[in-house]
Amino acid sequence: MMELISKNSYSKRVLILVRHPGHFDLFKPIASYFSSFCFTFFSYSTKELDFYKNDISSMVNAIWVNEIEMLKFKMESFDLFLTYDAQNVQGHKTGLEYISIAKKAGVPVGEMQHGLFQIGFNAFHEPSNRLFFDESIPSVSQADFFFSWFPCINDSITMGYPLYLSDQASKVPPIDNKTIAIFTNLHWKVFSYAERVKIIKGLSDFIESNPEYYFIWKRHHGEIQSAEVSSAISIVEGLSGRNFSDINNLKIIDDYVEINRLINVAYYCISTVSTILLDIEAGDKKTAVIVTDSTKNLMSKYSSYADFFKTNSPNNFKNLTSDYLLPFNPNVLVNFFKNLWRK
Repeated sequence: MMELISKNSYSKRVLILVRHPGHFDLFKPIASYFSSFCFTFFSYSTKELDFYKNDISSMVNAIWVNEIEMLKFKMESFDLFLTYDAQNVQGHKTGLEYISIAKKAGVPVGEMQHGLFQIGFNAFHEPSNRLFFDESIPSVSQADFFFSWFPCINDSITMGYPLYLSDQASKVPPIDNKTIAIFTNLHWKVFSYAERVKIIKGLSDFIESNPEYYFIWKRHHGEIQSAEVSSAISIVEGLSGRNFSDINNLKIIDDYVEINRLINVAYYCISTVSTILLDIEAGDKKTAVIVTDSTKNLMSKYSSYADFFKTNSPNNFKNLTSDYLLPFNPNVLVNFFKNLWRK
């Protein structure tokens, strides 16, 4: 591993800390554009197998590292450290450790936007959720700079949304006009337990009321590990008298799959309030958004959307329209990197 990152075949060496497999999709357009950079990925939660399942592993300038402890002693080998974990919250503890090491080594640190609504910038959790190290202060990025998708985030480098669509996925047409893709992120702390139950029951009722449609449900990887989500599902299954796994017109996907591939093969979409809304908007799919009391304020920049709880048929779904979706502009990064490494 250290032999690979010490080679002089690349103009710059960039270290990236990812939190979950979806971050690879967000980084692929960047790694593809900057082919003269070597990108070394590591994680304390995502596994090596997740990297090799992803298209990014086929890029010659992308490397996966398992020996994450060794990186602490080789930080000076890199020209830049990019991370999806840079907030002073409990869940970013390991990321903050590597940020501290990078700064001591004189390596500049950048935080990458990874969510449509991101803690510390345009979304804030209540201190009562016990996310903060110090609950008396708001979340603050510990990075030197922040790469954002849209300009409403102050003091950020706005690069646009790095939408990724593989050649294979782009050639896949919708299965038919009876296919609906569902995307949820019910592990998100913003949801109350009652809201989780309401959402799951709403989905169960909608699927039952529309037997002529085929549903593909892609759950966020965090849901699979959430005891609260599992409990809410059990409650709904008990009330309905049927298990989701027994529903013939429903396919649940918990493994990694390219999100835009699912959006492409679907004719309609249903989604909770999440980053997926950007991909759906870019894919120009008629959609119903699952909006609750906890997330309704986050939809203020959407001038057009259908509320899932106010519709009982895909015929009432709408195309999404927001002020968030900006095309990825790599020239912003080119100019920033020129100034960063001018010395």
